Amino acid sequence: SDNMVAVDSLQRAFTLIDLDPNIVVLEIWDDQTVALADFNLRLSTRRSRPLHIRGRDGEMPTISLQLPEAMVGSVESAFFRITSGTVNFQNLELRFLLPSEFRPNLNLFAIADITQVGLKNTVLTVVPSAGLETTTQGQVAVFNLAEDRRPLNPLDSPDSTKLETIEFSNTIVRGPVTLFRNPYQRSFEFSWDNGAFLSSDWLYRAVLTDSGPVNSKVSLKNI
Repeated sequence: SDNMVAVDSLQRAFTLIDLDPNIVVLEIWDDQTVALADFNLRLSTRRSRPLHIRGRDGEMPTISLQLPEAMVGSVESAFFRITSGTVNFQNLELRFLLPSEFRPNLNLFAIADITQVGLKNTVLTVVPSAGLETTTQGQVAVFNLAEDRRPLNPLDSPDSTKLETIEFSNTIVRGPVTLFRNPYQRSFEFSWDNGAFLSSDWLYRAVLTDSGPVNSKVSLKNI
């Protein structure tokens, strides 16, 4: 297909996304280790077309992601920052290798500005440094619902507000990690159909504010 590109490197894949917003499928062929931090995947130029990042048919490549040394001391770091669009990961094992030293509030994905993220047939593994399995408790989140920086539209009614949407299907999350961090009390939708959450941490962390609980929808099936 003219809109699909097969790549042997995740860095190469992200370069192609920036160069050609018409690409809708990136197919990963090989296992690889990538140094990645705060990669900003802006999807607003894609004319509402989802981006699919997937392993080649019939295989599940392993992508190991590690923070560069320069990012280890950063406050509220993230491997990926995804804004304003839809991205789906499929047929991949994503391994996030934690550094031996880092500050709290490390996120795998920081999402904002009406973003939809999907994981299908995917294994997401958080790997702490040897001997530091217990010190990461409460410090690492798969998703951080970041502050909404979009300008307010006075014509929007409260009922028309769109939500950050996250959908899991046939997906496993494992390691010392919480699934959600929601410091700004963002409303969101989350569905998980078939999978496992293998962690000693909380599924969801939020700090209640004077505005009250968030308006969110959660659906869990066969978890």
